[in-house]
Amino acid sequence: MYTVRLNPDTFPRRFFGINVGCAGLLLVLLVASCTKQELPDLGPRLPQTAALEFSPSLLAAKAEYTDNCGHMQIVEVGSTLQDRIFEAVNRTFASVVRPGSSVKPDIVIRVNLVQSSFTLRMDGHRHLRLRLACTLQNRSAQQMVTEALDKLLEDLPGLDELARRVKRH
Repeated sequence: MYTVRLNPDTFPRRFFGINVGCAGLLLVLLVASCTKQELPDLGPRLPQTAALEFSPSLLAAKAEYTDNCGHMQIVEVGSTLQDRIFEAVNRTFASVVRPGSSVKPDIVIRVNLVQSSFTLRMDGHRHLRLRLACTLQNRSAQQMVTEALDKLLEDLPGLDELARRVKRH
C-alpha cells in the first residue's frame, strides 16, 4: 500500500506539483494570448467618405480544421472578416457609408475573396526530377514552376494584348 503524506506548510503553495507563482504566470500567459487583438495605429484619417461592397464569397467564407479527435470542424469566418474590414476602413476614412444609406460616398471599396491557387498533378518520374532540381538549385518547386510558366507565356505571341483587352471589360 502506498501512502501520500501532505506537508501542510508546502501544500497551499503548490498546485498539481507546480509552484503557485509558475501556475499564476501560466494563467496570465494563457489569458493574454486569448484576448482580442487590436489593429495598429493607422495614422490620421483620410478626409473622404467610403462605402464597402463585400462579395458573397467573402461573406460565406469558411475555414476547415481537424480537431484533436480527428473530426473535421468548419468555422464560419465571413462575418469576422467583414467586421475587421469595417473597423479598418472606419479608422482610415473620415466616415463609412453603411449599405442602404442615401449618402453618396467619395470612394467605393469592393472586397472579394479570391482563391488563386491550383493543383498541379504529375507522374512520379516528373515529381522526382522536380524535387531533385529544387535540391540542386536550392529553390522551391513553386519558384521553379512559376519561372517556367512565365517563360512559356512570354513566348506566346499576342497573349499580352489579349489579356489587356479582357481586363478592360
